[in-house]
Amino acid sequence: MNGLLLAAVASTIAAAPFHARQVETATAYAGFARHGDGIVGWENGKMLERAPDGSVRADFGAPAGYAAFNSFVALDPAQAAVWVGFTTQHNADDRLYKVDLRSKTWTQVGKLAGAFDLAFGPDGRAYVSGLLDGQWGRSGIWLVDGSGRNQHDLILAAPGLTSGLALDASGNLYYAATTDGDATLERYDAAAVRAAEGPSNLTPAQGVALTTGPGGVWDVDVDAAGHVVFDANAAEGSDGLVGVWNGTPGAAPHYRVIATTKSEDAFLTMLEARGDVGAAGDVLVGDFTEFGLSLLGR
Repeated sequence: MNGLLLAAVASTIAAAPFHARQVETATAYAGFARHGDGIVGWENGKMLERAPDGSVRADFGAPAGYAAFNSFVALDPAQAAVWVGFTTQHNADDRLYKVDLRSKTWTQVGKLAGAFDLAFGPDGRAYVSGLLDGQWGRSGIWLVDGSGRNQHDLILAAPGLTSGLALDASGNLYYAATTDGDATLERYDAAAVRAAEGPSNLTPAQGVALTTGPGGVWDVDVDAAGHVVFDANAAEGSDGLVGVWNGTPGAAPHYRVIATTKSEDAFLTMLEARGDVGAAGDVLVGDFTEFGLSLLGR
């Protein structure tokens, strides 16, 4: 691999420019999660935790008798387990698992077609994005039923391809389904998210448009200071980027670019913000085709 996956650029959200440092080069991560100073991710058919020097700290194996594509890895708020999502060909057997970090036990939580990303609300409950009715071009977000009965509660129904999701400390929901190569990142009020539990559900008309993205928004996160961070893979071979919403709402490009891809082959996947990216925080970003993780910080 030649150079860093991402080139950082100056951003007005901070006094100093960001810099990019490649922290993992050998693995094409789809999903990963930071656990203390380590990284838990799906590698070559099993889940490992790696220490900062790249050595394997823990080997969690894989669910027995199940072969699938990993979509996400998410650390729970108690930092006692990670939730792991998988998809299969034709979405025939897409599953959600919970892995105990101490015992390394895999427990199937349920199934969800096109399980794409999972995030936790401030109350510790899990929300997952996926395909609505198992159909490409229709997406949704569900409150996860952890009983194993697959009675997930549809919170948001949206047209377009599914993407990552995030909830902030107040319970506001952030999501950007991609339709016809374009994506609008929207915020859904926490009270509306709670009211959507049960028989009703939200639609994009009830969201507040924050910014459009250059092509497809892949993932979104909210840092400790409330900054909304996202990555996008632009259409027609243009650069991918990592951006931060500038605080001005509207269906137009309202974001600051903090990094762009250095290779036409790069394809950004999940990201995770830690701390305050406007100060000393950072963003960890995955690239599936160039193999690696880049850390954006000071």
